[in-house]
Amino acid sequence: MKKIVVTVLLAMAIGFAQDVILNESFEGSTFPPTDWSVTSGSQWFRTSSVHGGLSAPAGSYVASNDWPGVHAGGDTLFSPILDFSAYDVVNYTLWINFHYWSGSSHDEFQLLISTDGGSTWDIIDNWDMTDHPGGYETYDISSWAAGESNVMLGYNYWLGSTGDGWYVDIDSVLVTADTSSGGGGQEGYDILMYRITDPSGDQVEPNKPIEPGCVVKNDDESADPTPDHVVVKCRINESGGSQVYSEGKTIGSLELGEKKPVHFPAWTPRPGKVYVMTFYIDNTTVPGDEDITNNKKVKDVYCPAGQDVGTIAIIFPTKETTEITEYPTPIGVFENFST
Repeated sequence: MKKIVVTVLLAMAIGFAQDVILNESFEGSTFPPTDWSVTSGSQWFRTSSVHGGLSAPAGSYVASNDWPGVHAGGDTLFSPILDFSAYDVVNYTLWINFHYWSGSSHDEFQLLISTDGGSTWDIIDNWDMTDHPGGYETYDISSWAAGESNVMLGYNYWLGSTGDGWYVDIDSVLVTADTSSGGGGQEGYDILMYRITDPSGDQVEPNKPIEPGCVVKNDDESADPTPDHVVVKCRINESGGSQVYSEGKTIGSLELGEKKPVHFPAWTPRPGKVYVMTFYIDNTTVPGDEDITNNKKVKDVYCPAGQDVGTIAIIFPTKETTEITEYPTPIGVFENFST
């Protein structure tokens, strides 16, 4: 059976608790963005056509590379130089959509970091002949970046001798910094995905509309001020395919310790499908969130095949029967038309 991925995005506009050092979603018309750079002859570009039928997680555009060719060491997009000399805590979040080509001798995407302005590089993470379907990754890069003034980030698409690959998209690059004592900004929040409310079980009825639902909570009981408003979005995609549903809700302010339910417009599950429902907070909109590990909940839901049974022939009684003197059992031929 075909798997459908159901993703619910929660975008929360709140006051920042950490200093935002870099926040890039590639919405500007210039590419690379100001102070960014690329490898000579690079195939990196800006596009609104996200691969795999997905949508950009923030705004309309992503940075993309779908044929890097053979570059010595790879085809790299470079961030500006970043200064963390006043900080000892540095966090890094971005959205990645990578699909390797099985026919390549080497098809790899690497997240790089340099502390000497690009002379030498370390690998933060990589996907070597391994897919990374569209989603967020978050890293504590303090061990590299804290206290350093000449930091750069790199996004390296590296192929083997075939010179061919499939694609990589990146978006919502966010780097925040603080001191361990909290001196880098005002107090933060702990905005979390508290509970999935609908569906409540692990099975849904075929062809019966449901309203995906969840509860979000401001779990911090001392921070001030509170968020001005919370925007919650729901997006449904077929696994590796096109988007089938996208809705958003604004639920107003979220006070300290408060829980708020969110319900989206009805959506109808299809029979015989398995759904992966992911409710999560868009980390790029909550750079002051004190604990991003609790920003997501996932549920697998099965929609059983429905039955569509109909009569295709009547054996008895026939239309020629003129008189029935007893009560015989009707006989017919039936078929299950379910797909």
